[in-house]
Amino acid sequence: MVEKLTANVIKKYIVDKNQPVIAADFKAKGRELVERFGVTVPEAIDILNNRKILEILCKYEDAVG
Repeated sequence: MVEKLTANVIKKYIVDKNQPVIAADFKAKGRELVERFGVTVPEAIDILNNRKILEILCKYEDAVG
């Protein structure tokens, strides 16, 4: 069962650009977004990089209801 993607969930996944990024951690967070919330890989990358958040959130809010 896919969990609901919300703004609070997204805030937890956004990567802080002021902190060092470890590739394995980035990939693990992306994989978790895909598996837990059903987002696509490009959407997971956008969430981690704080891009297109509103567009993605609206898409999944409508889908899950």
